[in-house]
Amino acid sequence: EAMNAGALDAAMSEAIQILQAGDFEAGLKKLETITEELDPQGESLQMITVIRGQVHMQMGEMDQAVSLMKQAIAIDPESEISGQIKAMVEQLENMPAAP
Repeated sequence: EAMNAGALDAAMSEAIQILQAGDFEAGLKKLETITEELDPQGESLQMITVIRGQVHMQMGEMDQAVSLMKQAIAIDPESEISGQIKAMVEQLENMPAAP
């Protein structure tokens, strides 16, 4: 059964609004719910996974951020966004750890 692109877009907008409001926990929960309920594939899943990684990055959880970014690349290694994610991962891995 094909996923409803409209429902996915609406849910993503909602998740991003929550994250922009600074409620990272609720935003992550929303993204996880989207993944479970709407079962996004390909680039949609890749985007969601990257956003989750970025949220963990903002929360200072670098290991989790890197792990999610690598998962995102694995979803579609040839996509345009994968190149950008690889660059982010390299930056993260080369960052000095916080004291």
